Amino acid sequence: GRVVLGGRVEEGSLKYNQEVKIMRRDLELGLGTIVGLQSNKKEVKEVEAGAEFGAMVKTSVLPAAGDRLEAYLIELK
Repeated sequence: GRVVLGGRVEEGSLKYNQEVKIMRRDLELGLGTIVGLQSNKKEVKEVEAGAEFGAMVKTSVLPAAGDRLEAYLIELK
């Protein structure tokens, strides 16, 4: 399914189409993909550290308030 989340980027950046881990405390609940990203009510491709965002995430888990998204990059070599 898809869930809509709001939050603030603590470090680095969050990008459209990026893979994320959904974390609760130190436990990984599941994985997701950012399929929509907004900042200041505008569709954006990337949100930098310190900025607030709204994201639509395609995932099979149901995040709760206080959960964290950890973005990661898969590099093919």
